[in-house]
Amino acid sequence: MERKTGAIVDIETESGEIFNGVSLAHYLLFEDEVFEDIALAPSPLALINYLLGRSCKLSSMTCHFKGPGGACLPLHSDNGNGIPAPFSMTSQVANVNYALTPYSEEAGALGMVPASHRLCRQPRPDEVMLGGDHGNPNAVAMNLEPGDAVVWHGNTWHGSFVRTVPGIRMNLATYFARHYVVTQEKFGEYVPPEVIKRHANNPRMLRLLGQEQGYGWDASGPDWAKFAKAPRGQFD
Repeated sequence: MERKTGAIVDIETESGEIFNGVSLAHYLLFEDEVFEDIALAPSPLALINYLLGRSCKLSSMTCHFKGPGGACLPLHSDNGNGIPAPFSMTSQVANVNYALTPYSEEAGALGMVPASHRLCRQPRPDEVMLGGDHGNPNAVAMNLEPGDAVVWHGNTWHGSFVRTVPGIRMNLATYFARHYVVTQEKFGEYVPPEVIKRHANNPRMLRLLGQEQGYGWDASGPDWAKFAKAPRGQFD
């Protein structure tokens, strides 16, 4: 974040003068090989397989960098990509949210409404707030330690509380989508050659990066081999 913004920050003592509320660092996957390893972490990926099928793609990898002050991040569903209500009960997108610093309500934690994925809609204006007199009474703060992860169905309402103590709350949000959903970041359009080379024998990573997507052909027509290799499991 310091390199992206040019600002020097102390994650223990930040007062909100430099980072007030939430900032978002985008397009982290190609910053370091460790992010490739995180995208392939077996346990979270097993849950993503269940929610989205093995044919899914990585949509984005970002960091929410939250300082004191600002407003809450209102409750929302990640189906804010144009999916109309009522949403399908079949998850179209899903998130793996890794805590990199301690989470608590006063520290600006992730807030979630349990079972909200079953409502199959976005929250109404009177349902979106976290904390305070007008906060959604069904929302709970996710109290986490660094290294913990939360995985959720794309319909689920979530946001983040205002941070009221000094310091920075950081996460790594690894966001996945079904293969036919447009990704947030341009992984399908461009992947550095060295990344392709590292994963030349790993079809799962190539599929996560959109390199095995059959759709999007040019004048030469479809690559039927890609369609033939597409996973067709129970959850695809």
